[in-house]
Amino acid sequence: MKVTVFGGWYSGRSGFECTGSLSEFATTGRAIGRLLSTLGHRLIITSNTERTLDSFVAEGFLKASADSSRPPSGSELTIVLFGPDQADTQYGEGSDAAFNELISQYGEFISFVTAPGRLRFSRHFAAIGECDAAIILGGADHTFLAGRVARVAQKIMVPLGGSGGAGRELLEEGLRLSRQQDGAHSRPTEARLRRLFAPWSEGVERVLRDILTETPVAIVHGRSPDWQSLRNMLDTVLSSDIHRYRPVLMNELEVDSEALPYKWERAGSMATAAIALITPDDVGALDGSSALSSRARQNVWLEVGWMWGRLGRSRLLLLVQGDVEVPSDLQGIEYHTYEGNLNECHGRIAAFLARLHQ
Repeated sequence: MKVTVFGGWYSGRSGFECTGSLSEFATTGRAIGRLLSTLGHRLIITSNTERTLDSFVAEGFLKASADSSRPPSGSELTIVLFGPDQADTQYGEGSDAAFNELISQYGEFISFVTAPGRLRFSRHFAAIGECDAAIILGGADHTFLAGRVARVAQKIMVPLGGSGGAGRELLEEGLRLSRQQDGAHSRPTEARLRRLFAPWSEGVERVLRDILTETPVAIVHGRSPDWQSLRNMLDTVLSSDIHRYRPVLMNELEVDSEALPYKWERAGSMATAAIALITPDDVGALDGSSALSSRARQNVWLEVGWMWGRLGRSRLLLLVQGDVEVPSDLQGIEYHTYEGNLNECHGRIAAFLARLHQ
C-alpha cells in the first residue's frame, strides 16, 4: 500500500490551533513512520521542512526500514518536489539541515518525482493521486483541503485528532458524515473514529494498524452458496497480520429497510476491491434461438459493471463456474474458471489479492 501524510504543528494558527507540544507531535510522527515501515507500506511525502508531519514520519520510516532485514528498493520513500514552473514563490521551500542529513544517510531507500502544475498544492494533488491512503495529523488550511480532496477521491483517509488542527476538524467531519450519509465517505466505523481523538497511544496505534492492514473486498454473487466459501477464505485462510481481508456483502448490512440499489451502493462503496462469483443460476438464448446456455443472474452483471466503473479492471476478479456465458465486453477483465469447488481458484485469488498491495 502507498501511504501519504499531511500535517504540521502550528502554534497560534487561527482556526487550526494545534494542541500538545511540538515534541509530542514529532514523537507521534516518528511512531507513524515506524508503523508504516513495519507493515511494509511505501511512503509518499510532499514536504521535507521543519515542523511538518512529513519530515517526522520520514525520519521514523527511514530508520525503521534501515534496521529491517529487507534490502532497500530505492522507492520505499518517494519525495514529491516542486516542478520547474511552480509559481507560488512565497512558498519556495528547501530541505532543512536535519532532513538533508536523512537523505544523505538513507538515500538508497528514497526516490524523487516532480509534481506537474504551477501551484503549491500541486504536490498534494500528485501524492493523493498516487496513494492508497492518507494520514492527517495537525495542520492548517492546506492540510484540511488535502484531507477533503483525499476523501472525495475515495482514498482511505485517516484523520488523527490528538494534535488538534486540521486533523481534528476532519475527524469531526468524518463522524458527522458517518451518521448522515451512506458510509461511502468513511470506511472506519464510527466507534473506531472516536478512538482517534485521543493523543498517540497503543490504542490509537492499534486502530491505525487495523485500518492500514484491512482491505475491504466486496463479494458479488448470485444464488450459489459458494459466496460462503469465499467469505471464509478471505476472512481466515488468506488473511495475515500484515494484510487482512474483510468481506463486504450486501446481505450482511445492518439496515434492512433500504431499497436494494441504495443498499448495494453502501456495500460497494465500502470496498477497495471486488471478487464476483459467476455461477450458472439462469439460462438464456438469443431471440429466435432454441439453444439455451448457462448464464449468471442479471443483478450479478449489473453489480460487476458498477464495480468495474468504480474500482477499475485491476481491482476486479471474476471467478466463473463451468461454462457460464461471459459478455464479450468483459473479456478484458481478469477471470478464472472452476468446476466444482472454489478451492480450485485458491492460488488465483491469493495472487489477485497480493497485486492489490504492489
